[in-house]
Amino acid sequence: SRVDGDVGEISLFCAHGSDLADREKLVQTLHLLFSDSNDESSIEDLADDIQELIQRLPGRYNYPLLTFNAFATDAIGPDEASIIIGDGYFQFQKDSGVESEGPEYAHTHEYSHHLQLLLGVGELNDDFSDQSAKKQELMADAFSAYFLAHDSGGDMTSEEISN
Repeated sequence: SRVDGDVGEISLFCAHGSDLADREKLVQTLHLLFSDSNDESSIEDLADDIQELIQRLPGRYNYPLLTFNAFATDAIGPDEASIIIGDGYFQFQKDSGVESEGPEYAHTHEYSHHLQLLLGVGELNDDFSDQSAKKQELMADAFSAYFLAHDSGGDMTSEEISN
């Protein structure tokens, strides 16, 4: 069946560990994550705890595990779909020798989560059950692999995709 609709514009952002050093940005992010909490002092305390912990990490704000993630979200604002990919994710790809294919995979995989919303087969960030998460991730992998293998998409070989 044909799906009418448009994913619309999706903004692509990179997450940097150094962003966590900016207290104002960190507090804003925590407010976004914990929007149900009206307790400003607990958000401020959490920001202090996070920054104190990061100071003890090797490499501090440049520690790759701080940004070893990629995700799709529509929670930034109404009609503000976005994909956020962290520096740590790219560092892992480079260290694993897949830096040529890895960024395309991450981008198409996260874009696929927005397609899931458009198709009505998943809600971003709503259902955290293991079964639902597996289904959504495997479906995003399938959409991504299809696009990357297609002649009009990434035109990658199966070997490039399986890396």
